[in-house]
Amino acid sequence: MYTCLLDIETTGFEADYNIILCAVLKTYQPDGKGQITVLRSDSYTNWDYNRSVDAPICKDLYKALMPYDIIIAHNGVNFDVRFMMTRFLKWGIVWPQPKIVDPVRIARRYLRLGRNGLESACHHFGIYGKTSCIGDKWMEAKFDRGRTNKSAMNYVVDHCVADIDILEKFTTKIKHLAPKINQMGSDI
Repeated sequence: MYTCLLDIETTGFEADYNIILCAVLKTYQPDGKGQITVLRSDSYTNWDYNRSVDAPICKDLYKALMPYDIIIAHNGVNFDVRFMMTRFLKWGIVWPQPKIVDPVRIARRYLRLGRNGLESACHHFGIYGKTSCIGDKWMEAKFDRGRTNKSAMNYVVDHCVADIDILEKFTTKIKHLAPKINQMGSDI
């Protein structure tokens, strides 16, 4: 099965009032040598004059996801996939329900951690590298223009890439807990 790791960064939590800022996909390989794809809203021509229209990144994200049989996304069932589904449908993109492996669901089912967020779960296993989520940077990426926006978007993208890196390590660590992971997605 062809599998990718996925993380998105958005301007907020509700998909009807927010957009996708960036998305990072990485072909999942336990050795960590999968190919990375980075999509960022500020690379599209409409970004400077019509930021509310995230149709270009949505279309490219849909195309990037299509080759994969399974998507690994931490809290992907409750956030990433629902957010993307909402934005995709807004722009007329019909995305069949993907098979998702959601490490947060695996952790909740098989582990007894105080918190199941990516950073907390990873720290328990000695996996470090998650960057801080600084609200001002998200605000600059969302609203500002020019150099300030470019710098803030670089920060958001770097944060997303760091999440993919630790997600890959965490997934490799816990994947044996969900034996149906390759056939069914998360076995929950």
